[in-house]
Amino acid sequence: MQGESNDVGSSDADPSAELPLRTDPAAFERALEAMRPELTIYVRQRLGRTLLRRMDPEDVVQQALLEAVRRSDEWRAATTYTLRVWVMLLVSQCLDETRRRNLGAQKRDARRERRIESGSAPDALARRWASEQTGVSHGARWEELRLAMESALAGLEERDRRVLVMRHFDGLSNEEAAGLLGLTAGAASKRYQRALERLRPHLERFTDRTG
Repeated sequence: MQGESNDVGSSDADPSAELPLRTDPAAFERALEAMRPELTIYVRQRLGRTLLRRMDPEDVVQQALLEAVRRSDEWRAATTYTLRVWVMLLVSQCLDETRRRNLGAQKRDARRERRIESGSAPDALARRWASEQTGVSHGARWEELRLAMESALAGLEERDRRVLVMRHFDGLSNEEAAGLLGLTAGAASKRYQRALERLRPHLERFTDRTG
């Protein structure tokens, strides 16, 4: 498809605005520490119930922040990503590494487990969306919407779902989501709009019946 070649790219945010963080190590470390609560929520949402019983999200975040300090010269020398996007990439890498270690110890199929535990998997995402729309986490209305949303989400491409999660649930900007996924801002926006278009009929039908 024409336009898919534009997927590979970086965030359009202006990294030069973070010049003080590139020149002052103390400011850099304060900025990392300020991200800790948000990063912990980000990891918790992606571990899933099974892995949450075996590991602490704060451990993953701590590992990523230590890696950020260790590799701080790498970020300061580059202008590709803002600090937030760069740290999110490190967190994602640490999260993947942690999953692989745990899955290997349990002798599970890693590919199947990632699909089940991923915060962007259709079943997990459908549950979050149904709870957001109904204000509850169970019941007939919740279950009806969950099933409809899971079916619609399963028809989306994986990266479309990931853009949807990052922008709708994680509160990332389009540019930040693009940077994390290795997309141009235009490609990320196109994927987000495409995902919303696929979901809109289900949400509108639910709203019409309950409004």
